[in-house]
Amino acid sequence: VTDDRIKTWFFGLAILGLSFLIFGNSIKGDFIYDDQIVLSHSLFNQPWQFFKFFTEPYFEDFIKAGLYRPLTQISFALNFALGGANPAGFHIFNILFHGLNSFLVFVFTKEWLKSPKIGVMATLLFLVLPIHSEAVASIVGRAELLGFFFAILSLLFWSRNRYLVSAVFLFCGLLSKETVIVILLVMAIKMLYDRSLAVLWKKFFYPAGVIGAYFWLRVYVLGEYTFKSNAE
Repeated sequence: VTDDRIKTWFFGLAILGLSFLIFGNSIKGDFIYDDQIVLSHSLFNQPWQFFKFFTEPYFEDFIKAGLYRPLTQISFALNFALGGANPAGFHIFNILFHGLNSFLVFVFTKEWLKSPKIGVMATLLFLVLPIHSEAVASIVGRAELLGFFFAILSLLFWSRNRYLVSAVFLFCGLLSKETVIVILLVMAIKMLYDRSLAVLWKKFFYPAGVIGAYFWLRVYVLGEYTFKSNAE
């Protein structure tokens, strides 16, 4: 194991500790607002049927919201299975993922910009940005955390020419939160910057297939509310 790798792991542990230092006060928080609606899904009481989340809208019995996030729901189901209805476990999971996401910002930025110093700066800024408060402290902010986690992994493996692996993470991201689709724009901008448009078909072959599969599922579950919502 190289010294650089050891330093990277220690940095990751430090980031995780800082994540708990910053957001640890949310652990005592209760279920509030949308938490109570989303976490009232009847399937959370049926651990043997969690796969059914892939055929259910995000809000049970309210398809008009136009939301489809089965992996986020499955993560909530795991919380219920491991710790019951204690909100502390849900908050701890969110804080852990924020710390992990912050560390991935370091890995991603260091690799794309070839600068460990910029990677450290970007990570620390990402870690403490106040805009993340809702995503981390609110339990239903889990969709943001999971979406970002899979999105940045997709970009990371895409930049390493691991297109199939990247597409798998892209699919997982879309199943966590629909806004993850914007990473296709990030990929396009990176290709323009690198002047690699000549291999466009190769870089977007797997993502195109994943997008098709995702929208097939979305249409199947949401029907006329695939591209619109009528939320209360």
